[in-house]
Amino acid sequence: MGNWDVKNTKEWQALNKIWKSCSAEQQSQLRGEFQLLTDRIRRTYHASADEYGYLRGISQEAKDFVISEVKRGHKNIYHSVMAIIQNRPGLDQQELMEFYLSKYGEKRPYLVENKALVEEVVNLCWKRQHERWGEM
Repeated sequence: MGNWDVKNTKEWQALNKIWKSCSAEQQSQLRGEFQLLTDRIRRTYHASADEYGYLRGISQEAKDFVISEVKRGHKNIYHSVMAIIQNRPGLDQQELMEFYLSKYGEKRPYLVENKALVEEVVNLCWKRQHERWGEM
């Protein structure tokens, strides 16, 4: 997995914050409980990754990025892009990318910071929709 793995979920980050606030003695006493919780978070994260089968066709890093951002409570990039394509069918891939970033980039700086990953999603959406329309 890329940088956008299970350790970037809000559950993992909250647990990590609690762990780091514990003294060495407390960590020793609670190690088993924390291991149970981290195992549960990992299982839940990996099980939910199957829900995102429509992301096949992009890199694992881009897929992990989309899933991670959804789990953080942000909009699903794939669905946002597909909605734009439906409303603005004449955009080519580059125009779609520019439109998406101009519309959402300021409100969601993580999109601009991860432009290459967003571009993978945009290109996948564009390709899929145009295949459906029989244009490819």
